[in-house]
Amino acid sequence: MQKNKPVEAVVRICEFCRTEMTGSYQHIKTKRGSDLYICNKCLAGQTGKNKAV
Repeated sequence: MQKNKPVEAVVRICEFCRTEMTGSYQHIKTKRGSDLYICNKCLAGQTGKNKAV
């Protein structure tokens, strides 16, 4: 009988403000095939550290 493996939680980090995203975010797949995750605060330009737009 096989045992079930525990499921690992996926942690998403915003590409602009480098914080862990707990709310909603946008997923962007680039032409090179890399994946970018950007929080909605950075997309709206509301963060003081770096502005995405």
